[in-house]
Amino acid sequence: VAPKFGWIKGVMLRCLLNIWGVMLYLRLTWVGGQAGIGWSTVIIILSAVVTWLTTLSMSAVCTNGEVKGGGAYYLISRSLGPEFGGSIGLIFSVANAVAVALYVVGFAETVKDLIKEHGGGVEVIGELNIIRIVGIGTVILLLCVTLVGLEWVVRTQMFLLCILLVSIVDVIIGT
Repeated sequence: VAPKFGWIKGVMLRCLLNIWGVMLYLRLTWVGGQAGIGWSTVIIILSAVVTWLTTLSMSAVCTNGEVKGGGAYYLISRSLGPEFGGSIGLIFSVANAVAVALYVVGFAETVKDLIKEHGGGVEVIGELNIIRIVGIGTVILLLCVTLVGLEWVVRTQMFLLCILLVSIVDVIIGT
């Protein structure tokens, strides 16, 4: 029997990690530097509008009946039919794979910067190779956690969310 996590562990925890993860710490400042404060604000507002409209649409679909196993894929295939559901499910899988790659590269770049900052021999191996090594190690570790079971994935996510919350408080305090 598959474990049931509810809306906090199953939905909210994952959404908060996606929102507060690499996008907030690494990519938002880059977007601000490339587009400027005004256009960055426009990008964020447009993203919020798209997310809001998507949430309203999903809420309308969810209230039409019981949501069974399969999550978003089940909802889409039930409302649009199996042809569209299969296409969107494939795109959803590819998007998740790209998101994992983005997060792993962001983590590896941060580790590389920490190694460089603390006097590690970055020049010996090369910056790109350190990113590759840390990235491969991270993906293998994530694979092991996933193979152990979904309960360990949720435990790992709760641990990572605690670290993110501490870092956000640290940024607000300014230490």
